[in-house]
Amino acid sequence: TMSSITRTSTVPSTMPLTTRVMEIAGGCSDVPGWIDQDGDTCAKYKWFMWCTADGGYGIGWRDWWGHFKDYADDDGFDATQACCACGK
Repeated sequence: TMSSITRTSTVPSTMPLTTRVMEIAGGCSDVPGWIDQDGDTCAKYKWFMWCTADGGYGIGWRDWWGHFKDYADDDGFDATQACCACGK
């Protein structure tokens, strides 16, 4: 399964990963409580630049990780459907 792949980043981690960010920008708000199959939040996707605001893959995302949909939550939502920073 994809969840057996460990994602790491070279971006310094100074933000607590437990921080839930609810962005209100242009009327967008992250899906409350969303986490992917690896337990990563919208805040982490934004912080590590795994995605872009237009729903693309950011500079922090590695090709070998696969696709956002591979990490969708139990309801089938991936970061592009749950996170403002990822194009929701």
